[in-house]
Amino acid sequence: MKLKAYDTRSAIWEDLETVFELVVANDIFEYGQRDTELGDLRGDWEDVDLDQDTLVVVRDEKIIGYAAVFDKDEGFYFDFFTDPHQNLDELNEALVICCESRMLEMIIDEGKQERDARIYVDQVKNNDSKMLIARGYEPENFYFRMSIDFDQPRIAQEWDADWHVRTIRVGEEDQQVFDLVYEAFDWAGRGDPPKFEDWKKFMMREDHFLPELWFLLFKEETLVGVALCFDYEHEGWVRQLAVKPAWQNQGLGGKLLTYTFDVFYQRSKGKVSLVVDSKNEDANKFYESAGMTCVRQHIRFRKKIKTR
Repeated sequence: MKLKAYDTRSAIWEDLETVFELVVANDIFEYGQRDTELGDLRGDWEDVDLDQDTLVVVRDEKIIGYAAVFDKDEGFYFDFFTDPHQNLDELNEALVICCESRMLEMIIDEGKQERDARIYVDQVKNNDSKMLIARGYEPENFYFRMSIDFDQPRIAQEWDADWHVRTIRVGEEDQQVFDLVYEAFDWAGRGDPPKFEDWKKFMMREDHFLPELWFLLFKEETLVGVALCFDYEHEGWVRQLAVKPAWQNQGLGGKLLTYTFDVFYQRSKGKVSLVVDSKNEDANKFYESAGMTCVRQHIRFRKKIKTR
């Protein structure tokens, strides 16, 4: 990817920490704290052709901009970041145009006519949202980041005698856990459901997978629910919480969520967070009833990239 009027080049692995610092600078500028893990960026780069699908913008030997395109089964996703302490709205749009050009190249190479392009934008980035809308992007969905802060000791969750929670047996139960999540989730509006291999590659990635934080709920010998969690530097994270459809609406999800709160409190984490689809009103009410509140919102924009 290239940009006229700017000093640009493809990202290289030696740029990883510098680009990470740029992304974190945006987190801090917007919300006062880091919200990105280095492993997330590393994982992104492992899935792309850095030479073809990424771009960094350099000024005075400093990276002030970054963009990347990701080719997924359900369409393209892309990201762009610029130095938040400079007025770089023009550069932001130039990076979007550059990403669109790269996506168009890939569509032509595939012999297709069009594909979807999507991007997640924090709701506080009003200028970025307006620019995307002006370029033909439409808000497709909204996502709420829910959090709970612990200001007092947690009371350990208790289960009836025929119920128990234990951690995953890695290698033996991976597929079973995936199948439960696949069955339990409402995939409408989420794009195509993931393949097992893709789910495992992300969820069990070495830099954030801790088997002691993957909790499996059993009714005797039957797997009924799962809470798959990550332990980030500043907070605990519930990545996937699911209960088999036949066992839903019996309070099990709430007890399993509270169980994760107890565990993270014992691990000296003062906060637990997760993300929920705004269209899932029942889920929003469920998390609010557990004491969680919405602290951030993201918008997913979509546009058809067409060859003509």
